[in-house]
Amino acid sequence: MNGTEEIVLNIAIRVLNNTYLTLDDIIFDEKMDSLMYLNLIVELEEAFGIEIEDEVLFSDQIESLRDLIEIISIN
Repeated sequence: MNGTEEIVLNIAIRVLNNTYLTLDDIIFDEKMDSLMYLNLIVELEEAFGIEIEDEVLFSDQIESLRDLIEIISIN
């Protein structure tokens, strides 16, 4: 696991309060509501100093934490 993966996973574990979460889990299957999703995105944007476009956030591009990591790496 690289540094970006570790940061994303640690933030998601804290936001979702789920220590069993993996990078490949479908995040919306983890009982994440829209407020949790926005909290996750805000924390990731702050951690990486980026802004993820709204059209990406609310598209079908993001299913897992690994998808978020790919988007973070592009920004």
